[in-house]
Amino acid sequence: MNKTETKLTTKRLSLIPISAKYRQDIFNEFTKNITTYMSPQPTGKMKDIDDFIIESLDEMKKGTNLQLVALDKKTKEFLGCVGLHHINKKAS
Repeated sequence: MNKTETKLTTKRLSLIPISAKYRQDIFNEFTKNITTYMSPQPTGKMKDIDDFIIESLDEMKKGTNLQLVALDKKTKEFLGCVGLHHINKKAS
């Protein structure tokens, strides 16, 4: 099931599908400090962000993952990324 149209909103947030529109924001915020306990670690290469966006969109089309960007609902300021992975599999 294609997830590329999924949007979630709260009182303060808009969660919308990842897109190339946010590539610079993602690049700027994907720092060693932010990703201390994450994988992968930042490489400092925009190509890696572009590949991440392309792969995320592909996985959303397949229905395996949901990758969204979080925006301030009022100002539209980029706040970060939110990802749910392996959503097509049952928990064991």
